[in-house]
Amino acid sequence: MMHVDVTESINNPIRLVIGWSMIDPTSLPPGSIILAYWFGGAFLMAAKRLSEYDEIVA
Repeated sequence: MMHVDVTESINNPIRLVIGWSMIDPTSLPPGSIILAYWFGGAFLMAAKRLSEYDEIVA
C-alpha cells in the first residue's frame, strides 16, 4: 500500500519545481527540499487512505 502512495505522490515535487521555476527560472530547489516534499506528500496520502479504510471498516 505504501509503495503506491510513494509513486502517486511524485506529483508533489513536480508541482514544487514548476512553481519554483515560475519565481526563479534560473535555479532549481535543493534536492533535500524536493525529497522532503515528496515523502511528506506520500505520508499525507497514506494517512488519508488509512482514515478512509478505518471509515469503511466501521
